[in-house]
Amino acid sequence: MAWTSSNSVSVGDPTKKSAFDELFDNILIGRDSTTGAMISAGTTADGLTITGTAPATPDADTIYEKNIINAWVKFTGVADTIDNAFNVFDITDNGTGDYDVNFDLDFTNVDYVISATVMENSARIVTVGTAPATSAVQILCFDSGGTATEPTRILVVAMGDQ
Repeated sequence: MAWTSSNSVSVGDPTKKSAFDELFDNILIGRDSTTGAMISAGTTADGLTITGTAPATPDADTIYEKNIINAWVKFTGVADTIDNAFNVFDITDNGTGDYDVNFDLDFTNVDYVISATVMENSARIVTVGTAPATSAVQILCFDSGGTATEPTRILVVAMGDQ
């Protein structure tokens, strides 16, 4: 779907996605947002080119292999239930506020980047625990006093070489 002003959706309509959400979803899942065709290296989608290796000075409007999110998950802290995920097959509960996010496809090394946050006021600190492994990363959640806590929702994103 190409973005046009006629693609707007009323706020508060839970049955419809906004045009931005559809465009964003299509790019992330690897489909051309206009034709629906699968995107492969070098294919253009709405003016963006997806390619493997970035030159010393990256080109404008180009997504490089290292710019793509390799794994993400949204899960409940109390029930350890995955709400939604990509390239994450399991969450291991190691104790209060201590979780391992286990990847479907391992990273090639431990130099990947992790970003984690929570959707709750009681957990104010989210950090990576021990050094990440290629197959999993430990996430720790604490309240503002430094006490381990189990947030309602935890969100984790990982980017790196796979």
